[in-house]
Amino acid sequence: IFEISLEGIITYVNKQAENLFGYKTQDLIGKHNNMIHIPEEYDRVRESIVRKLKGEVIQNKEFTMIHKDGSRIPGYIS
Repeated sequence: IFEISLEGIITYVNKQAENLFGYKTQDLIGKHNNMIHIPEEYDRVRESIVRKLKGEVIQNKEFTMIHKDGSRIPGYIS
């Protein structure tokens, strides 16, 4: 649905992500992924990125994500 760089920058968003998060593509591309994660999970998200940088395979990590309206939605990251 979306891709982020290893630095946490959103680099790709498809139409389904627009529907899921309530943002237009241009509102997400180039922004930090923290805008779609709850603050309580920023460290976990960053840790996953660091582990990926070390060559680990990250699969099926469950996170709580944020819709543009502030509601929380479950998400899986792989």
